[in-house]
Amino acid sequence: MYMFDTRGICTLQAQMLIAAGAEVNWQGMEGVSALFLAVQNGHIVIAEELIMHNSDVDIQTAEGYTCLYSASQRGDLEVVQLLLFNSANVDVEEEQGFVPLHVACLNGHKRVVEFLVKAGCDLNHKSRDGIRPVHLADQNGHEDIVQYLEQHNAKMDGVADKETWGAYFKDILTKAWTQSIRTIQMQPAEKHVRISNTTKAVLPTKLP
Repeated sequence: MYMFDTRGICTLQAQMLIAAGAEVNWQGMEGVSALFLAVQNGHIVIAEELIMHNSDVDIQTAEGYTCLYSASQRGDLEVVQLLLFNSANVDVEEEQGFVPLHVACLNGHKRVVEFLVKAGCDLNHKSRDGIRPVHLADQNGHEDIVQYLEQHNAKMDGVADKETWGAYFKDILTKAWTQSIRTIQMQPAEKHVRISNTTKAVLPTKLP
């Protein structure tokens, strides 16, 4: 049975692997799945193919990151829409209690914020440290997002002054995310591509 990642792999190869019995929900080092890698690298066609073959859209890495969290962090609206259309959970927490709306607000991705809100996310979701998404938008100068969230009844209570908390808000998320992605990128591809002893056929790593 094939297990694979999507780095450097073309759509046709992905389709061939799936057709050969690839375990689409297998998780490698750090709990990373093929769908997560496809989303993280912006391979929407491969992501669509994996989802079509029952890839779990809410599967989490070891740190709790979901595909929707990754797409929201990157501001990839097309992938966010794909995941939401396929019933991705909008409020899955990573290990510090942050959800996709937090990182969309942090990075100023208003269109992503709008789609998450329309999908029914919790506007006032608090992290382990009591940080709401609107706090991140406010502390990082995304006034258009703050106004949008306030129009939808987001609460600003409990936010600290910008000088004290501004850098902390950004630090706590970006450090954790950068470390997670660095770990994923350092993983050798062979860790993700395995074939059982009972399987005789071997698909090419490159098409002729």
